[in-house]
Amino acid sequence: MATNPCKASPKIPDKTQWSSFLADIIPFVSSPKQDYRRAPDDVIIHYVKKAAQYFAQDSTLLRDKFCFDLECGVNTIPFFIPDDRELIHIHKLVVSSEAVSACGSTRCLERQSDCNSCGSMDIEYSVIGFKHDLENQELKLPFMPVGSSVNGFCATYSYTKVFDNCSVPVEFQGQRWRRAIISYALKLLYGMKDMDWADKAYFAKYEQESAHWAAKGRAFATNQGVTQRQRISKKMADAFWS
Repeated sequence: MATNPCKASPKIPDKTQWSSFLADIIPFVSSPKQDYRRAPDDVIIHYVKKAAQYFAQDSTLLRDKFCFDLECGVNTIPFFIPDDRELIHIHKLVVSSEAVSACGSTRCLERQSDCNSCGSMDIEYSVIGFKHDLENQELKLPFMPVGSSVNGFCATYSYTKVFDNCSVPVEFQGQRWRRAIISYALKLLYGMKDMDWADKAYFAKYEQESAHWAAKGRAFATNQGVTQRQRISKKMADAFWS
């Protein structure tokens, strides 16, 4: 049977656009009742962006690194991130193997290894006991460096941001985290008490689901970079992501 070349193919939603969430959310905030006003598209998109901001905050999934120089005699280091980001937490501060001798004290360093894709071992050392002065945007080292090294330190941090003028982050374009953002958005929408689509019972349901997804996100983010782990069974994986 010949196919009709003029038949339009289904349009694939662009998952970089916040509007791609509409099809997943509109059915939950609609009703066939004539006097029911569903949530307008722009309201839904607004709360989807808010949902992404809150999910990033709760899950710590959005992470980046900031590297800076190790300077002799300087143990207080300015720590800056882009202005459009809100810092959540500094998870790890590592020093390269080349810079270890400049640290002066190894009692505050913990050796760790990470296998890279080439199969070799890159040795890094975690700094134990560093402090973050949030008010002054500074990191305080637990030792006084006795030498200098370019990009001797790298800090891994998590952040969130306001997504009003941004496309969907690549981390949130996959199906698993889209489901998380949908849960957060429905929680926010069902919690709008004065609107037709408000629903106390569904608010409680999606509040619980949001906490569930946040915990999954934290577990996933924490395990990033761990290269030697035992594979879990498909049954366990399906249960985790269900």
